[in-house]
Amino acid sequence: MRELYQQELEDLKKQFQALFRKAIRAFEKTRLALIDQDVRVAEAVIMEDSLINHQQMEIETACALLLARQQPVARDLRLVVSLMQMSADLEKIGDYCSHIAKSLTRIEGQTRSQSIESGIVDLADKLHFLLNKALMMSQTFQVDKADEIHALEEELVESRRLLSTHIRKEMDKSPDLVFSDSYYLSMALNMERIADYVTNICERIVYVETGHMVDPV
Repeated sequence: MRELYQQELEDLKKQFQALFRKAIRAFEKTRLALIDQDVRVAEAVIMEDSLINHQQMEIETACALLLARQQPVARDLRLVVSLMQMSADLEKIGDYCSHIAKSLTRIEGQTRSQSIESGIVDLADKLHFLLNKALMMSQTFQVDKADEIHALEEELVESRRLLSTHIRKEMDKSPDLVFSDSYYLSMALNMERIADYVTNICERIVYVETGHMVDPV
């Protein structure tokens, strides 16, 4: 029975890692769509969001069954509960990738600012780096990486704030850019929200290992 229990835990962790990689691939496609202004790639992101949703539900169900059958305690209990929460966070990341992709499709053919597009891609690059750092942390459960990830998130938030200020100033002086820039504002905010969920995942990893749910300092 103990061997079966450990195997179920390992299977859950593997499912979570697979979902994490799928969420990152969704963002990578979103980033590529932004770089190339490729609506077809954006539409693929939108279509594939349901796959992330389905996989998240499978993990949630598997976690609930394991909790009911095995009644884990201590670190194992924290792990299973956190896998449920972290998979839900990944599902939200997929949703925000879809939101960004939808915004890109809506400004196709509209007047756009090259400097704003460049700023959006730079923000996407920062978020891509953050996501991969978090993936590595989730694979090793090294809690000492949490502070680095928190610092990267704060850097991204500041970059988003500066970009949003720039977008609003441009909207004030260039009425023909208001339509596209309003969607770029939304994209930037959605990337910040993804970063928030990444930080939540890292905080959950710290909780699994330490038993304390605290923000990195």
